[in-house]
Amino acid sequence: MSEQKSFSMHPAIPADTVKPINLDFSSPFAPQITGYFDNLEDIRGTKGTGLPGQAVAAALTLPVLEMATGLPTMYLFGFGKDIKVVGELDLSDFRHNQVRSRRSESPDGEAFAGYTILDGAGRGVESFQLQEIAENLNTTTDNIRVVDVSMGHIDPADPAKGLVDRLIGTGLTRADWTSGRLLFLPPGFGPLSIVMSVAIYGLTEVWPRAIRFNREDDGTFHVAEIVDPQSLRQFGVKLQAKWEAGNAPVSVPRDTFNQILNVLDQYGEHAFRKTLEALTK
Repeated sequence: MSEQKSFSMHPAIPADTVKPINLDFSSPFAPQITGYFDNLEDIRGTKGTGLPGQAVAAALTLPVLEMATGLPTMYLFGFGKDIKVVGELDLSDFRHNQVRSRRSESPDGEAFAGYTILDGAGRGVESFQLQEIAENLNTTTDNIRVVDVSMGHIDPADPAKGLVDRLIGTGLTRADWTSGRLLFLPPGFGPLSIVMSVAIYGLTEVWPRAIRFNREDDGTFHVAEIVDPQSLRQFGVKLQAKWEAGNAPVSVPRDTFNQILNVLDQYGEHAFRKTLEALTK
């Protein structure tokens, strides 16, 4: 298990270990995220985490981290190109103690029969984008509604302030929240999109599917994909098991151990380490 104090997937957030996620926006995000974690050393025990600034990528890392390490304490940063850390937020505590405890405040009532898009940016959805979403969901645009959950001005040091009130204030029923038919259109500001994802998760008990737009050559934003973060939880379980197995003690027979010591005595530490690596593969 890692003993590092901090870890960052964001290139501009300083940490003891910084390993940025490099994304190909023309390819599906989920395989890129799982590939990143597959090549990552054990980060369990990390005290603070810099999450990706790209909203959908960050949403996909959350369920993996939840199952492999527990929801992290994330570093909060401000607006603009010059990234500056302005605080931290324990996402596990936020979900359990600030969100889940308020689930009963949503009104009773039936769930909307179609799909609900929670618009975190508040910019709305163009008609051609709605058509593309409908095609992805194998439904019609008549079966999709868009609900504005944007926050307006926020304090980067406290992006969660007022968020749960805003979500509950939409009037969505408890049946809506648990219907499995909610989609999240995240805002562009990474920390807010992360906190929104966790808040929606706290109200629904399921990581919401997220809509990713990508800018095309004509300058318009089209639906690149609809990702399902919930589906990555099982990958997170396997990742945790992989890391656990990698930290298990290795049993070495006495004769082999004596041979290893001889390598150390005769050829030095470098050869000794190479021998150990070969034995533990």
